[in-house]
Amino acid sequence: WEGIICLLFFVCVITIVNSMNLGAIPSEMPLLKPDPEGIFCRYRNASREASCSQGGGCSIINVTSVEDLCEQIYLYDHAKELPFMQSDFTSPYIIADGCPTSGVDHLHVPLVAFRTGNRYMSTVCSLTCGPLCERISNHPSYIQGHMGKTMVPLCHCKYLVKNPFVPVKANSTTPTQA
Repeated sequence: WEGIICLLFFVCVITIVNSMNLGAIPSEMPLLKPDPEGIFCRYRNASREASCSQGGGCSIINVTSVEDLCEQIYLYDHAKELPFMQSDFTSPYIIADGCPTSGVDHLHVPLVAFRTGNRYMSTVCSLTCGPLCERISNHPSYIQGHMGKTMVPLCHCKYLVKNPFVPVKANSTTPTQA
């Protein structure tokens, strides 16, 4: 009986493995493909997965530019229009192109939206867009920020994603290679 039970167990395991299609080549899986030409980054929209019938490929959203990336992040549930640099929330002062003058209403999201790996992050900060979000959350001006009380203005997103921080070596005026 033990031999028959072992044989049945082995057949069941093989059937399950074959039905899971674990033999697929990883590069053919949509999540592991490199970004196609003309695509800035990709993210996974979990709200669209239920409607996908073949492996979730339709839930992968292509982003074509920095502006599109930041605008999609700022559709986040907790986005607020606040006076730039004059709210009760913390926002570090960064000289960035495209920022309004102080007091002008501007879109902000909490820092937590950019911190990958936590449950409150923006879904846009996944897959190949994740490292771009980390450019913001790991910037020296934001790295010590409180995830819920530090607000990131839209203009900081666009500036910091385009211009990654490059630290300067001590006793040097030239940036080091990142």
